[in-house]
Amino acid sequence: MKNRPKITALALACWAGTASCAHALSLGDGAVQISGFGTLGVVHTGYKDADFVANSFEVSGAGHTRSVAANVDSKLGAQLDADLGRGFAAVVQVVSRQNAHGNFKPAIEWANLSYEAASNLTLRVGRTVLPTYMRADSQYVGYTLPFVRIPGEIGYANPVTNSDGLDVSYRVQSGGVKHNLQVMAGRSHGRIAISTFEASKLLAAFDTMEWGENSARVGYSTSTYRLPGLPKSDLNIFSLGLMRETDRYFVSLDTQHADDAIQGKINSWYANAGLRFGEISPYVTYARTRIRFSPDLGADVNSGSQTTVGMGVRWNFAANMAFKLQFDQIRNRNLVSPTSFTRIQPTATSGDQINLVSMVVDFIF
Repeated sequence: MKNRPKITALALACWAGTASCAHALSLGDGAVQISGFGTLGVVHTGYKDADFVANSFEVSGAGHTRSVAANVDSKLGAQLDADLGRGFAAVVQVVSRQNAHGNFKPAIEWANLSYEAASNLTLRVGRTVLPTYMRADSQYVGYTLPFVRIPGEIGYANPVTNSDGLDVSYRVQSGGVKHNLQVMAGRSHGRIAISTFEASKLLAAFDTMEWGENSARVGYSTSTYRLPGLPKSDLNIFSLGLMRETDRYFVSLDTQHADDAIQGKINSWYANAGLRFGEISPYVTYARTRIRFSPDLGADVNSGSQTTVGMGVRWNFAANMAFKLQFDQIRNRNLVSPTSFTRIQPTATSGDQINLVSMVVDFIF
């Protein structure tokens, strides 16, 4: 159904086999498939004491800088999937979105070579996305999401979104449950809004389960990262996600517990539910992050939090296109290391309420 896009490990498989969404080219014994996706969006808020941003990479958004911003959710991406034959395949995904430099310079999100050693065993080398929450694989493909954006609360603890290294996937079925067991080892580096970062000794393990119309993911990751001017810090994250999608409704829950040697302990979660009436899907979302700061951070408070209550509607108004209108009310009690805000002004106070209106058009081609 057009109103029920299926999320997969490559994020684009909901439409990868559709002639209107992808173009296949011959390459020896295999094939090359090129696909594209994007979002055009605007966010409005009357709040003037900070900028709302979608994630820790963005340096400006809606609020203090401008009341209406198009750089929060807008993005454009392309993915190349190549079947190289003899069990080998390659994936490259490039996304243009607001980065920590304030521009839209394209960045490589996926770039890996895989080998299917057996029917249920795959080895990969290169860059892959860390699946630390249920929709991490498809977070930039807005068309696959039921809402405008993944709540910032769930991604707050970990700026590391991908791994450069090795991973092994083993698929097995136990009873009526399909398991995709994944082990990863690598490193990562990049820039978030406040500074550059380097993550080393990255190890992660995940089990993605599917049974009927249900799916779940449990995972654990550990890494050592460094920010300029600060000592190295160990970051350990435990994650659990659940999802159910039917022709009539959808529900999901994502949780994370992070233990950061410098920042402290971070508990994050969000829940989302919606109904499907043909091409129209109204939905509600609740998200929360709570941080217990480490004394090493030197903060003048010992805790902070952010909560978001949202509601919206998705309309699949044309083939491979969706319009979404979303209202969010955010309560920010974290001025030390805010979850979804940057450019904090001296007039901002803990407990400020921020109201947002977001409109986007998501598309695939």
